[in-house]
Amino acid sequence: MSASKPARKPNGFWQVAGASVRGASHIQFDLPNQDAAKWFIGPNQHSFALAVADGHGAPVYTRSDRGARFAVSIATEELRVLVDDDTKIGDVPWSALPDRIFRRWRTAVQQDLASQPLSDAEAAALAGWELDATAAYGATLLAAGMTGDCGYALQLGDGTTYLVGRDGSVASVLNPPKLPGESTFSLCMADALDFVQARIFNAGELDRLAAIVVSTDGYSKSFRNDGIAAAQIKTLTDRMTLDSAAEISRELDEWLNRVSEAGSGDDISLVVAARRGASG
Repeated sequence: MSASKPARKPNGFWQVAGASVRGASHIQFDLPNQDAAKWFIGPNQHSFALAVADGHGAPVYTRSDRGARFAVSIATEELRVLVDDDTKIGDVPWSALPDRIFRRWRTAVQQDLASQPLSDAEAAALAGWELDATAAYGATLLAAGMTGDCGYALQLGDGTTYLVGRDGSVASVLNPPKLPGESTFSLCMADALDFVQARIFNAGELDRLAAIVVSTDGYSKSFRNDGIAAAQIKTLTDRMTLDSAAEISRELDEWLNRVSEAGSGDDISLVVAARRGASG
């Protein structure tokens, strides 16, 4: 009789904190926060999912704040499959996730349009740019989900996904192609799936990971260079080993407001998942 293989013990547990703040320029001009953020953590703290979205700021995208909220809700729901600690890379149809998120987002938009049709002014503005009604909800999306044995991250449009290694390194991943000016890839594009960046993480890669952070572009644009932005991420994730997620979320709200005021003036959404209790 052969001995059964012992279950893999998760290396430490995770805590998640986040915030979405209205940009200083949006406050000045009485505009809403067009960003959104959402996250959840598994009941045993060995798994999580997180997402941020940035609704487009141009006046024609009149419902982009709603589009961003739809995006983060749908993405985190789709990533709940990772709550099960026994999930393995081969158990999840990774290639189908972007399509599921995209289709569900468009369905949510159509339902919203059915309950509240575009006004004449909204329709005229979109027609002037030869855009359909879906464009009013245009938004980017960054999302990630992880458990003990596998993880996944995806990005459509601008923003940054940071990986913080247990060796102290900070790297940005899933960097989309740059577009001119303020242009970005968007969920409202008919061919959005062609521009999704995605990455699957295996158990070995997760063992080397101390934290993952997703942020809308209002964050990175608020610093002189990427190195300064990354250094602040490292400081934040170090704090996560000392304080509770609730405390960090409160501090994040205040800090991101200061970052926006001193930097881009844009809305900023940022969510961080950091490991606690891991062996060195």
